[in-house]
Amino acid sequence: MTLLHPGPTRPPGPRDATHRVVLVHHAGGSDVEYRRWARYFPPEWDVLAVGLPGRGGSRGAPVVRTIAELSDRLVAELSSLPDRPLALFGHSMGALVCYDLARTLIVHGLPAPLWLGVSAHPGPAHHVGGRPAPTALPSEELRALVSEWGGLEPRLLADDTLWSFVEPPLRQDLDLVASWSRDRLGAPLPVPLTAFCGSADRLARPAQAASWAEHTDHFLGLRVRTGGHFYFRGDVRTVIDQIVFEIRSAARHTTVRQSRQRPRSRSA
Repeated sequence: MTLLHPGPTRPPGPRDATHRVVLVHHAGGSDVEYRRWARYFPPEWDVLAVGLPGRGGSRGAPVVRTIAELSDRLVAELSSLPDRPLALFGHSMGALVCYDLARTLIVHGLPAPLWLGVSAHPGPAHHVGGRPAPTALPSEELRALVSEWGGLEPRLLADDTLWSFVEPPLRQDLDLVASWSRDRLGAPLPVPLTAFCGSADRLARPAQAASWAEHTDHFLGLRVRTGGHFYFRGDVRTVIDQIVFEIRSAARHTTVRQSRQRPRSRSA
């Protein structure tokens, strides 16, 4: 079963697509919310949202226990699609997944992504992985901790019924995040990168999000928007317009870099 899902109004992998954009959700989220974003991207772009097993379009898919395993599965799925310039955008946990996916593509000898967008994440240098996740906590203690983090909408935490739906995938995702360690860090990626965050985000403060500059050879900048961890809600169209602008800027950068790398012909 695939982990890549097109928007509700788009066919999967249109033959005439000029770009491919992969969106990766936050911990406790699903592909459903991000599939709706497809309508705001250029119609000639192939937009796919990753859905982790057990939710959204990926119900019934085999469980993924580590980010390394997830990256390998996504590389396999992407390799089966028609080749297109690839842009990656991940929010919170999704940012770490996209970073690892970009590195995995390069390690496998596949084309590097055209662009990497990382949202609401403090950067790999601030990531504390490779140790037990807070999922060892009892339900109410985990609920209080997530509320303190500000990483989920208050309504999901306040309502017992909603929390009962959110808690299982959230625990699964927190274990996934804990599986990643700095051993998977490497040299700065040869990929243009833009970081995004909310001005009042307690999980990824602007000063922390700016540290993503250390993990790319071409940092396009930090885009700070008013709001908290889910700064984009209520203004998705504006954020996607910014994403499209960043991808097009990265494409221009790549074109210029490739032209400079071409050997010049000698005049007779």
